[in-house]
Amino acid sequence: MNHNYKISVIIPVYNVEDYIGRCLDSLVNQTLGIENIQVIAVNDCTPDNSMAVVEDYAKKYPSIEIVKHKTNQGQGAARNTGLSYAEGDYITFVDSDDFISENTYEVCLEKFEKYNCDLVIYEYEYYSESGKEYQRNPSGVLFDENQLVEDITQTPEIVFSTSLCNKVYPNKFKSLLKFPNTLYEDMVPTITIIFKSKRIYITNECKYHYRKRESGIKSTTDDFLEKTDSYRDFIFIHYELYTLLNEYPQYKPLIDWINARDTRYFVLDLILRNVFSHEERKEIFYKAKEYMGDVSEDTLKKFDPFWREFLRDVQKKSYWPFFIKYRSLYPRIKYKVLKIAKLMKLYYLRSLKVSQIAVSLFLSILYKRNPKSKGIWLLSERPSEAKDNGYRFFQYIREEHPEINAYYVIDKSCEEDYNRVKPLGNVIQHGSWKHKTLFMLSEKLITAHKGFIEPWNYRNFKRYFQRFTKEKKYIFLQHGIIGNGVMDFLGKRNPNNHFNLFICGAKPEFNYINNNFGYLPGEVAYTGLARFDYLKNQPKNQILIMPTWRTGIVQPSWVKNKVVEDEDFLSSEYFQRFQSIINNKKLMDLLEKHDFKLIFYPHYEVQQYLKYFKSSSNRVVLADKDSTDVQTLLMESKLLITDYSSVHFDFAYMNKPLVYYQFDREIFFKKHYKKGYFSFEDHGFGPVMESEEELIRFLESALENNFSMDPEYRTRTDDFFILKDDRNCERIYNEIMKLDQHYVVVDNLIDEIFKDHKQKLSFNGLDIYLHGNYIMYVADSIKRVNNKFFLEVSHDSQDFHEAPDLLNLDFFFKDLRVAEDKRSKYTDKNIAIVKIPKVKIKSIKIGQYINEEVKNLGEFILNKN
Repeated sequence: MNHNYKISVIIPVYNVEDYIGRCLDSLVNQTLGIENIQVIAVNDCTPDNSMAVVEDYAKKYPSIEIVKHKTNQGQGAARNTGLSYAEGDYITFVDSDDFISENTYEVCLEKFEKYNCDLVIYEYEYYSESGKEYQRNPSGVLFDENQLVEDITQTPEIVFSTSLCNKVYPNKFKSLLKFPNTLYEDMVPTITIIFKSKRIYITNECKYHYRKRESGIKSTTDDFLEKTDSYRDFIFIHYELYTLLNEYPQYKPLIDWINARDTRYFVLDLILRNVFSHEERKEIFYKAKEYMGDVSEDTLKKFDPFWREFLRDVQKKSYWPFFIKYRSLYPRIKYKVLKIAKLMKLYYLRSLKVSQIAVSLFLSILYKRNPKSKGIWLLSERPSEAKDNGYRFFQYIREEHPEINAYYVIDKSCEEDYNRVKPLGNVIQHGSWKHKTLFMLSEKLITAHKGFIEPWNYRNFKRYFQRFTKEKKYIFLQHGIIGNGVMDFLGKRNPNNHFNLFICGAKPEFNYINNNFGYLPGEVAYTGLARFDYLKNQPKNQILIMPTWRTGIVQPSWVKNKVVEDEDFLSSEYFQRFQSIINNKKLMDLLEKHDFKLIFYPHYEVQQYLKYFKSSSNRVVLADKDSTDVQTLLMESKLLITDYSSVHFDFAYMNKPLVYYQFDREIFFKKHYKKGYFSFEDHGFGPVMESEEELIRFLESALENNFSMDPEYRTRTDDFFILKDDRNCERIYNEIMKLDQHYVVVDNLIDEIFKDHKQKLSFNGLDIYLHGNYIMYVADSIKRVNNKFFLEVSHDSQDFHEAPDLLNLDFFFKDLRVAEDKRSKYTDKNIAIVKIPKVKIKSIKIGQYINEEVKNLGEFILNKN
């Protein structure tokens, strides 16, 4: 019977009586209306009371239908059965222990109608009853913004979204939705439909909540490698993926990527678990090796060094050498449970060149006897450079604070930059023994480019060797003001970021980073950029073209292996557009008429291709990074042409006119950067143009009108740069010095408030007062505790709640609560009261520890890094 359902939802039901209610609630409460939704619940002979729950819902909602299997057949078969009953215009699936947001189907169907798409994918999130947070699903990056995908090779992460359930399918794909009864039953049909779809809409406006079960019965997926059949299912499905190449040969790199990503964990687990005999393990290993043999080197380069080496070994080594290598690298542990992190640790310890670190540690111990080894600051930019914020701040320190034991790290073979910084003194060779030794002794690491000031991988050095050296404060000066969405790259959640202080050059940038990047109060500072102190307008008759780079057409300087060919750059729109401008006849005539030069200086990453740009005009200068100072170019140019480069902030800082040439805006913000807080149209300091013709007209007008800045853009500039003086370096210095300030105790208030409470502990110079069952921390407004976490305090009370403006102590220790008493007569808010659950505080004498449990807790809070 046809009920004209808009969508059919298929739910296999097995052993989910504790969860099925929430699943069904999320369906019957859909804003689309349950009367428009056909819900097909397939009873796969569940042994519990799940169906009793479903039957109650079915009595209330006629569109919920129940289908029963005679025997338990598994999830794949249950989905196939449900499909045979599906009548809706669209089809989707929900697992019976999961649930969806209430607007899901209304949103998805609206996207189908509006964008005429073949598939809608919505965000997939892990859910835990306990509130435990799980690492984001690998496909999560897809959902950072809504997007229409018409070429999946430009959005390859889409192939990692292999879950069946966070997608809505048109009924026309019903014949493709056939599932084998294996663990990975949804992978092949899902990827087949992704390949077949010409237009895919990805939305973050609704969510699929996948339940992570933390106790009791595990979900099918969570139970994966505890069953021997799972290994054989894995091999079968990943072989099956290659059959898709018969119809979609263009997608081989994507299939290689899927198989390599999945195989790394599968094979490692196979080697380390004692699930099989050696003969059985060997058989499965060689089957995996067979389909991995054709995975390209370009695919392997996408992985970090450990996994790259591991996958190459799968391809090249026979079973026994492979088995011996990874069993010997990885110590046997209790229950043979896979601990990938420990294996990675051993690998990275090896990659850190432990012998060099040991020698550097020894040398640093000898250096400690020298007074010059105290309070060392290391400063840098890229190893080849001394021209940006790192150099300018080093210059300030050497001239204004010679008492600071500061050193600049640079590759001395880069003569021009080395000769620029050399007169300041204390310049050391990047990677030298002196660099490594002073790095061990250093207290401050100050750089404009993360990842270059360290002689080793800093993340792993800090994890394994920091305990043997001084604690280091990492100060990020930035290369330029941030306008785009680089939260993933520079945010606190990125494990490669270790910034104790993040310097900002403008107030809106500070607000954006401080509110969105995950840093604690005091770890982000608006000071202005160091180079702004030296940025003075010295105009000459020249126009500067300074575009940024593009991913995919440029070989990144930090990637050693060749991943982009020169032909990719030469065939790009980027090259053709700028090559055309520097040869535009009308522009060349204008330059000749007004006696102007046109300086073309592309981004650092594009400099390697500068040799391919040609111009027949002697008015055009192709400026290379080795013989050109960027700051001088900016000061001497009367007008800037850029696309998205942060250099436009520096130019606007001098109140000079500029224009944005953005011919590829949609692709740029899809592939290269995400949009941030800064809109070029709404906040930019000049007009935005897409065609060469309108750009030339603008330049003609600017040349005729003496390069005056439009009042609207001048107002935007003044609003953006609140601080405009020559004290940027001074402010940065003061913020760095604050990192060494310790917690302040307000003695007057202590004496008055605690005159009746004599109990007191001390840890690391911080007094802790006891009152009843609470530990009380005395604060001075917002101050740093051990340079890490802060208290914005509360009053003496036994009424507990989380203070809204407090950076919660339970950020570090989950079972702490903060109290505030609004009735208190003390209005300067300088007492924080922390409850310790399940710890009975006994009566003690002054200075005596209560017990080991409380003592350890106090030490944990105060020493937390």
